[in-house]
Amino acid sequence: MNGLREYWDPRRRLSGIALAGISVVALLLIAVLATGCGSAEKSEIGITGVKVIPGNKMLHKGETTIIQVKKNLGFVVGVKNTGNAAGKNIKVTLLIDQKPAAIKKTLTIGQIDSGQTTQVFFKGPLNVTEMISMLPIKVDVTPGTGETNKAAYGVRFSF
Repeated sequence: MNGLREYWDPRRRLSGIALAGISVVALLLIAVLATGCGSAEKSEIGITGVKVIPGNKMLHKGETTIIQVKKNLGFVVGVKNTGNAAGKNIKVTLLIDQKPAAIKKTLTIGQIDSGQTTQVFFKGPLNVTEMISMLPIKVDVTPGTGETNKAAYGVRFSF
């Protein structure tokens, strides 16, 4: 009979209810952390590479690439969305930082879906005036979220 008396004791019931409540809260907390708190969909836009056309010569960070100036000289910028949502109105800017006047061109990608890679073509004529000197070519990719992804490459233009 002592066992039943302890069960019906209100103090024992409250501690059991408290333990059950704490267990439920802990399980909910674990579930929320495991699912990422209902993580928001986000596009994450990055630069996959830059190549010179014609010739498909890739530019590499930390290296100086010699580029022969031709009438149809251009650049192709690879852009990839690694996020889980489509990116919209992504501005891609190419800047050849030469003197006396830099060459700056901006194009817009209307939409790039999650996991998709696309290429942006910057075609000539490009009025390159500074030869032989090492020049930076800068690429900026700015998604509508306000973040900016940047890359810079060293080049030397020749005839």
